[in-house]
Amino acid sequence: MITETLVSIILVSVMIIMLATLIPFGIGLIRTSKGNITAVFLVFYYTLILFVLLFWLIYDIMLPDARMPFAANEIGEFTMFFIQAAIVNSLFESRPESKLLLVGSIFFTAVNVVLWWSWSGEWIQDIITGVAFAWVMYCIARALWGTRTLSKRAWVTISVMALMCVLCQALTFFVGETAGAVLETVGYGFVSAGIVFFALQIYRTAVKEKSSRGFLILVVALTIWIIMGEYMSAGVWYNSFMGLRVATTPLWFVAARRVVREA
Repeated sequence: MITETLVSIILVSVMIIMLATLIPFGIGLIRTSKGNITAVFLVFYYTLILFVLLFWLIYDIMLPDARMPFAANEIGEFTMFFIQAAIVNSLFESRPESKLLLVGSIFFTAVNVVLWWSWSGEWIQDIITGVAFAWVMYCIARALWGTRTLSKRAWVTISVMALMCVLCQALTFFVGETAGAVLETVGYGFVSAGIVFFALQIYRTAVKEKSSRGFLILVVALTIWIIMGEYMSAGVWYNSFMGLRVATTPLWFVAARRVVREA
């Protein structure tokens, strides 16, 4: 029987191969676009994730039971959020500001940080990661708002889903084991519904409306949503979300290439 750890290693290995394949294409995109900043950040992003996963894979094979509070891959992960934000910000010369979106991003991230700390007990790492997570959340939200990529109904829908994801996880600390398991499953259901939501929005924006900037912003948003699911899950659910992140990684290149070609 294939263990969950082995599945994780296989998924990480597949993503490493995929990233190693995509990076040369990204470098080619930089050359053909004469140094387009979005293409540059894309290669930085792919390269960072590649080294983060290589470190995780080697570390997990050599020291499977060892725990390091501040391992290099975890430092790379919160750096990843800043690069993702930079990719979104590279699409605009001037960016709209919104106190409401900022407060919403900070509040949602704060709830997630409390959950991470409750599960891991590593509050310094979780707070630092939370700062980067809040920043990319805000950058995505204001980009989606500024480009009117999402309708008002879509904003309400995804906001409710986000709230339910963290609410279900938070309630597990106050109920019994059986009820907690049910709440966890419901929470994962909302995460999955959010993934479907962003996938449909990507299809509408990329295929029907043919908005290159909206396409890339939504791809980043989808990735952040999947990562949120990874951070609050384990076992089969974690591997499922990780598998989806692997599957959607090429979308970054496809979306970035469309942006570059229209620049």
